[in-house]
Order: sequence, then C-alpha cells, then structure tokens
Amino acid sequence: MTWADTPYASASAVVVSEGKIESEAYRIACELAEIYWSKRRDFKLEVEFGEIDEMIKAAKDSTKNPVFISDSGDNVTAGAPGDIPIFIERLLEFKVEDTIVAGIYDPDAVNLCRNAGLGGYVRASIGGKIDKVNGYPIKVKGKVVNLTDDGAVLRVNGVDILLTSRRRGWTSIEDFTEFGVNPAEKKIVVVKLGYLTPDFRRISRLALMALSPGCTNLIIEKLRYERVRRPLYPLDKDFSWSPSGIHC
Repeated sequence: MTWADTPYASASAVVVSEGKIESEAYRIACELAEIYWSKRRDFKLEVEFGEIDEMIKAAKDSTKNPVFISDSGDNVTAGAPGDIPIFIERLLEFKVEDTIVAGIYDPDAVNLCRNAGLGGYVRASIGGKIDKVNGYPIKVKGKVVNLTDDGAVLRVNGVDILLTSRRRGWTSIEDFTEFGVNPAEKKIVVVKLGYLTPDFRRISRLALMALSPGCTNLIIEKLRYERVRRPLYPLDKDFSWSPSGIHC
C-alpha cells in the first residue's frame, strides 16, 4: 500500500513453488524483481493528469460531457477522510457551473442545511475539519436543494456540493441518485476517487486525474514518511539495487 508508512510498504515479487523446487521459485522471483526495478521509471497514470487548475480548465474546455475529475489526494476508498474542499474553492474561482462535487464529509454543515430546510440559504465553513494538514475550511453561501437521511445538497453558484454526515465512498450511480442527482446530466463531476469505478467509466466521456493534496496524494514524494525502509524509489532516486542481496 503506497500510503502505508510501514517498513514493508514497498513492492515485492512473490512466487509460490509446487513440491520441492524452492530454488527455482527464488530464481523466478529474482527475475521478476529485476524486471520490475528496470521498469520503475516507466509506470504512469492511465488517464490525463495534472494539477487541479489544469484539470478544471481541461474539463471546462471539453465538448464531451460529463467530464469526471478524480480528486485523487482525498480518495476515501483509499483511506482519506474525504473532507478537503479545495476543489470547491478552485471551481468557484473559475466560475464553473453545472458541476457536482462528491462529496464532503461535514456533519456540522449537514445540520446547518437541515435546520435551514429545503430551499433555505446557508452560510457555512465546509470541510477541512478532519484533515487539517492538507485542507482548510471554505466559507460559502448556498441554497439547500435536497436533503437525505444523512446528507444534503448545497448549491453554491453553479456547483452542487454533496455533503454527508458519515464518511463514505462514491463508487456508483446510486450514490448520486440517493441525493437526487444524475451525474450523466452534468458537465463536470468531481469524485473523491483514484481511477473511476466501472459505473462511472460507462457514463464518463472524459476522465481526468487531479494530483490534489491529501493523505492519498499520488505524488508520494510530497508525503511525510518516517517508518519506511530507505532508500526507497521514488523517495530516493540516486541508488542502485539488485536482488543479489536477498539471497536469490
């Protein structure tokens, strides 16, 4: 697991032998490890990626709708809190409309929406309450356009923010329809995911990966590791390695 700060958070080549041919399994494991190491600089994301502002601009300019943007640094399905609201800040700065952000974990904001009632207006500081290292609250004023058992939809200018009172992943169309939203009808859909799930791939006309800040930052050199064994690529780059030191 890339984001696990443990001594064994690294790649491994594992071969299981049949019978009493352990030496052959070791040899093959070493070969696999050498191939993996030789290709370490070739691994890339399979979709277009870039900084948040770049991805928002690409989505705005696209004639293909909907465009899905992965808020990869705050990926709930990989263990992040899901409460970093920086995408909302940037979307509002760019005056983007017809957009969904799914979602922001903020029970306090949900309660404010519930107290305001459907159609009411709310001033709130949303997000940034759990991950205070990578995020901060964003002050917004919006209209409550839907309420659910454990969430609310707050419309701020042209951005619909799906607020939740419990941490959750956004992995299916049903997660949106539960909030009364159809992502296929929006121009831009921001999801706190890495790669899109099959449900979203089916309706997405363009998938973009934002290299956003957070606990699951894909630029792992920016993460603060303390327990991993060093040297470790790509945290360290100028070192050589071979499987000879592991008794192959």
